[in-house]
Amino acid sequence: MAQPIQTESNQRSQLRLWCIRIFLACVILAIFVDTTPSFLAPFVPIRKPVNTILNAMGLGQGDWPLFAPNPVINNGTIVAEIEDQNQHRFQWNSPDWSTKSVWYKFHQFRQMNFYQRLPRYPLACENFADYLDRAIPAHQTVTPIVDFTLSSENLPPNDLMKPVHQLKLYHAQFKLVPPVGPIPPLAEDEFWSYQMRFLLHRIGETSSK
Repeated sequence: MAQPIQTESNQRSQLRLWCIRIFLACVILAIFVDTTPSFLAPFVPIRKPVNTILNAMGLGQGDWPLFAPNPVINNGTIVAEIEDQNQHRFQWNSPDWSTKSVWYKFHQFRQMNFYQRLPRYPLACENFADYLDRAIPAHQTVTPIVDFTLSSENLPPNDLMKPVHQLKLYHAQFKLVPPVGPIPPLAEDEFWSYQMRFLLHRIGETSSK
């Protein structure tokens, strides 16, 4: 009686093994389709649904437009405009990575990736606004927004008075304008634009006076 039981157990093990192999083969094939260049026409109709499935699994690769004429450049910063309970305005900025050393970027690469991906996800922006509300000014420094039309005695103070009345979040980035002439363009023909994309506006509580 032991031999049939052993055979049935082996068959189940072989079935599980083949299911795992087929699943891995499908995932590898899907990633291959997702990473194929966009100019390969046979893959165009299926790339979008495949990418949707892979994104749900956390394996989405998306486009890799790394080359001319319009490469993706992760040089953006997160900017927060904050108004305190006295209606004085302040600004917070994420690190400017172009000014940081190679070692600092190597050591803080997770933070750099976080700020690069934050603008893509509205829920992450909401959570980050919660964090800023708690962290400023003790753990995240802010600078006053100076209105140069005011006299020196009416300038806002250096200290932010909580609670925060309102907070606006933006993504600021330099972008290379696609060239009209030859591709790739000559260095002297490159034109960059500075863009700020609105992410979130939150109105908080104000203290009673």
